[in-house]
Amino acid sequence: MEILYDDILQLRNRGETAALATVIFVELSAPRKQGAKMQLRENDQTEGTIGGGLMEKIAAHIASDDSENIKYFHYPPDPLPEISAPRLY
Repeated sequence: MEILYDDILQLRNRGETAALATVIFVELSAPRKQGAKMQLRENDQTEGTIGGGLMEKIAAHIASDDSENIKYFHYPPDPLPEISAPRLY
């Protein structure tokens, strides 16, 4: 994943923007484990994966915000306590 960091630095040096989505915590079973990373570019290209599907769509939506701040999201957004679903932070 070191390549992702190098790519982001090169993009920034060219004046382009990119975001890095990282799974920081996993509860139960999930398609990707803690530390999984995905680079999101302004042209909608990605590199790496944080688990696919809805998680990556949410990450892309959040990354499209013009802010350069760190953002967090919880997946699923409102888990029901009685459901044993994977939870990613």
